[in-house]
Amino acid sequence: AKASGEDVKDVVITCPAYFNNSQRDATRKAGELAGLNVLSIINEPTAAALNYCYNRFNEDQAVLVYDLGGGTFDVTLMKMSEKDGQRSVNVLGTNGDAFLGGCDWDKKLYELFLNKYEEKYGVSPDDMSDDLKQQIRASVEGHKMALSRKDKTKTKIPYEGEIVALEVTLEEFEAATQDLVDQTVGWLNKVLEDAGYTDDMVDVLLLVGGSTKMPMIKTLMQNRFGDKVQFGDPDKAVAKGAAIVAQQLQEQGENEFIR
Repeated sequence: AKASGEDVKDVVITCPAYFNNSQRDATRKAGELAGLNVLSIINEPTAAALNYCYNRFNEDQAVLVYDLGGGTFDVTLMKMSEKDGQRSVNVLGTNGDAFLGGCDWDKKLYELFLNKYEEKYGVSPDDMSDDLKQQIRASVEGHKMALSRKDKTKTKIPYEGEIVALEVTLEEFEAATQDLVDQTVGWLNKVLEDAGYTDDMVDVLLLVGGSTKMPMIKTLMQNRFGDKVQFGDPDKAVAKGAAIVAQQLQEQGENEFIR
C-alpha cells in the first residue's frame, strides 16, 4: 500500500478463530510494535463470511464457514442479519484443530511417493538417500495442486545419473488422506451439535482457505449440503472481509456489527 503512495497507520488484523484472549492480545501488541494503530482483531472465518454475505444482508442467514488453510483448520457457525438498517454478525460456535491443515496432506503425499519408490526400485524409505528424499519432498506441494486439476500426477527427478519416475493417482491420494478429511468432518459435526443446529438449518456452507481447492473437500461438502456450498474466494476472502470491517470502522467510529 505504501508503494502505491498510501500512508498506512490504521489496521484491522485477522486471527484464527481458536485464538484465546492472550493470543489475541499478543497479536494486537505485535501490530503496535510495528508502529500501527490496531483498530480491531477479528476472526478469520468471520472476515470470510462478511466478504461473502456483505451484500446479502436482506434476510437472516445461518452461515457455516469451513476454513482449511495450510496449517490450521476451524469451523465457525454464525448468524448474519439486518434489522432496521442495523447489520449484525453473531458467532454461534467455533472449533477446530490448530495443527491440521494442507501440510498434513503434503506429508501423506510425500509418504505415497516414498512407497511408490519402494515398489518400483525395491528400496525402503529407511534406505533411501536424504538427497533423494529432499527432492521428492520439495516437489510434493506442486503435485498436490496438480491433483486438484487432474486424475494423476508424475514426478521425474534426476538421481545418480538416472531419472526417477513416479506416479500417484487422485484416487490413491484421496484414499491416503481420508482420515484427515474425517477429522475435519468431526469438528464440523461438533460445532453444529454444540449450537443445536442440523444440516437443514444451515443456509450457506462457505469454503475458505487454499486447501479447500482439493476436489475431495468440495465434493464431500456438496454431497452433504448440496447447492448451499459456496466457494468463497478462498485465497482472498479473509483479507477482503477485514477491509470491509475497516471501512465500517472508519464510517461508524466503532465496530457495531460483529458480536
